[in-house]
Amino acid sequence: MKIAFMYSGYIRNLKEFADQHKEIIDDLNADVFGSFWSSTDSEEEHDNIEYFRKKFDPVAIEVDDIESLKESVCFDDVKGDIKLDISSFREDWVSRFANFTSFFMWYKVWRVNALRCEYKEKYDIVVRIRTDLDFKRGFNPEKNDFINIPSGFVFINPDIFGPHDILAYGKPSLMNYYCSLFQSIHHYIKTNEFVLQPENLLRVHLSQKDFVVRMWEDEIGIGLNRGSNVDTGFNYFLHGTTSWKRPAK
Repeated sequence: MKIAFMYSGYIRNLKEFADQHKEIIDDLNADVFGSFWSSTDSEEEHDNIEYFRKKFDPVAIEVDDIESLKESVCFDDVKGDIKLDISSFREDWVSRFANFTSFFMWYKVWRVNALRCEYKEKYDIVVRIRTDLDFKRGFNPEKNDFINIPSGFVFINPDIFGPHDILAYGKPSLMNYYCSLFQSIHHYIKTNEFVLQPENLLRVHLSQKDFVVRMWEDEIGIGLNRGSNVDTGFNYFLHGTTSWKRPAK
C-alpha cells in the first residue's frame, strides 16, 4: 500500500514531534511532501526548512513568502463581501477572523496537494497533516472509501462549528476535493455560506458532495509553542461513520 504524507503551513514543534512522525512514516514506508511559509511563528531552532529536509527527506518541497501572497490578492475586496456579526465572539477569535488566517491555511493545503499530484505517483492513501501533531495512540491509516477525520467538532457557537481540520486522509480522489477548499472560498463568501473560521468552512465545503466522512475515535495533541493542547478523543456522533448531505434547494 502506497501512502503520501502532505505537510503544509507553518513549521512548528519539530523538536518535540519529529522523531514520532518519522517512526510512523518509516513504518508505513510513506512518501513525504511539504509546502511551507518561509517565515515561522516559532522561536525553536529546529522549526525550519533545513531541519525538516534532514529529518524527513521529502520527495518534493516548496516554500512561499506569506507577505508576498498578501500583496498579490485583493483582500479588501474579499472582506467587503463578508456579512458577519462578530460582536458575540471572543476577542481572540475576532482577531483571527480579521487576519483572514483561513485563507492562508487552506492555500497551503491546496498547494501541497498540487505538489503531490505533480509527482505522478499512484497512492492508495493521501494524508493531510501538520508538523505539530502529537499522536498519543499512534497513527495507522486504513484504506477505505471515506474522508477520514479525527473524532469531534470545534464549536464557536451553535451556527459556527465544524470537524477538526488538523488531519485528514483518504484515497486521492477524495483528498483532491478536500484540499480544493481554497479554490471555493470566494464562492462561499458570495453565497453567504462562509464564516471566517476554518473548521466551519471545512464543514461547508464537505457538505457540497455526497460522500461519507468517517470520524475515528482518537487522541491527538497539538503543540503550538504556546502551551495549548487539543484532545480529539470525544466523538460527537458517537462511533461509526457520518455523512453530510447537500442542503435542499
